Amino acid sequence: MRKIKSATKKEKIQKNTFLDSKAKIINAVIAVVVVMIIVAVFMFMESGKGNLVIKNDTDLKLEYVKVTFVNSEGPMNEGMNFENIDANNSKKILSGQHDLRGTEANLEVRFKFENYDEIFTDAGYFNDDFKGNINIDFERTKQDGVVTLKVKAKNSLLPSNLINCDEEYSVDLSKGYVAE
Repeated sequence: MRKIKSATKKEKIQKNTFLDSKAKIINAVIAVVVVMIIVAVFMFMESGKGNLVIKNDTDLKLEYVKVTFVNSEGPMNEGMNFENIDANNSKKILSGQHDLRGTEANLEVRFKFENYDEIFTDAGYFNDDFKGNINIDFERTKQDGVVTLKVKAKNSLLPSNLINCDEEYSVDLSKGYVAE
């Protein structure tokens, strides 16, 4: 004869919890440590000081490049000057921090190639604190007396709608003008 289980006996109910075993606890600790390391790396990258890099990838010597933040009232700082950048060379300095909140500023780039007149252009839109990287690249083209100028500024890893500077220009050195 067979025994029939009584329906009146209480059955043990087992609760499933996230941390019910040592392996799950170790995995949770590892995940928390990885997230903390990623956050620390992002904070380190955000707190870094920005650089201003000028690259002359042309066959011509740049006598000078002057970079200044300007708004409708004129220059907002003394600017950063570079002199005598030989062909296929570059120069780099710390760009520093600039309080441009509410100024609707542009980045004015003045430059002079050897045996040509000074030319300048305004690039980008800056309406927030800026302490990021600025890259100004002069590149050769197939046309004589024409170079490409690329101006790019980026505040940090996380882009801001209040800073927009990613410009490319065609510069006709012989006529002395900049075209987008």
